[in-house]
Amino acid sequence: MIVSLAVDLVLAIGIQKSAEQNNKKKIFLIIGILYNVLVLGYYKYWDFMIDNLNCVFNTQFRAKDLMIPMGLSFFMFKSISFLVDVYREKIDVLNHQAESLLYLSFFPQMLSGPLSRYDDMWSDRFSKESQFDCLISGSCRFMMGFCKKILIADMLARITQEIFLMILQAYRQVWHGWEQFAILCSFFMIFQDTQIWQLG
Repeated sequence: MIVSLAVDLVLAIGIQKSAEQNNKKKIFLIIGILYNVLVLGYYKYWDFMIDNLNCVFNTQFRAKDLMIPMGLSFFMFKSISFLVDVYREKIDVLNHQAESLLYLSFFPQMLSGPLSRYDDMWSDRFSKESQFDCLISGSCRFMMGFCKKILIADMLARITQEIFLMILQAYRQVWHGWEQFAILCSFFMIFQDTQIWQLG
């Protein structure tokens, strides 16, 4: 991910610096799109392609059993949309490199989606008067989600796990009301976990 961030930032700077030369600008954009698509294709489809080649042509190529990095598709498509926005001169990368890197690597959004544009994330976020308010508001939301996860959802998960283990070990001796209680705990655990995502 760090290598991809660096490559995307260098390509974005190249696009912006060659704003006067349209052909050079297009070449940087095409390289960026190809790079992101190839990385995505390598991680997602390499083993699939090797398995099919072995099956069709009776070869013995060895699959790499690649682990797909979490949020890879979001990351790559977000990088492509970022490069297109730089190409369309909607983003000033030269003066906002830190913000560009943060936008590309903002992990919570990569996991939960949806894909967003640079302007959606940074509109009015860097005005001087709102920085402190955003910090306080973000800290409060983080603490609220953290408390819901640790104090409620994780506690309910432990209770649910213990009840289901008890039911599995001695099914006939256990009061059947425990099953309904465990299901109810599971429901509230999942509810709290989804509430945490909605806070972001």
